[in-house]
Amino acid sequence: MAKQSMEDLSDLMIKKRKKKFSDKEDQVLVKEILSHVEQLYGPNASNSLRKTVIWQNIVTKINKEGGTNRTLMDCKKRWSDYKRKIRRVLTEKAPDVNMEKILNSTQLRVAKFFRMDQENESDTRKSGNVIPDNEGKSLTAYVLSYLLPYPYHNPTPNPTLPYPYL
Repeated sequence: MAKQSMEDLSDLMIKKRKKKFSDKEDQVLVKEILSHVEQLYGPNASNSLRKTVIWQNIVTKINKEGGTNRTLMDCKKRWSDYKRKIRRVLTEKAPDVNMEKILNSTQLRVAKFFRMDQENESDTRKSGNVIPDNEGKSLTAYVLSYLLPYPYHNPTPNPTLPYPYL
């Protein structure tokens, strides 16, 4: 009797993966986000409470459409992945090709709203944010050199100090 209840408990504890987003769920997600894109991401975007309500409505519509219960985080992750895939197509697969030739109308709308077409021309995030007058150090190293105590940004290690170097 105790063995059977332990087996039932172990079955409940095993975390199963959710199904992949279906095409229909993806379509609902993108359609709903694009219908609220100004409120979620625009220059006059709503406050965080209003954004959460909008996202919850999107999740509800997706859950009606698909058979799997999606969470808010699942949907936000899927949206992030969708944008990343568009960005990757634009940068890696066809950097010199016109966007209209490689993206469908929905993807094109997303790319234009988030200005992904301009990232191809001058993407400063991929350049490493190097400060020109700082001997080629990255922005992170430059900032950390001022935030950390002296021995941590000292280029020559001193083995007699009681704490380690980063």
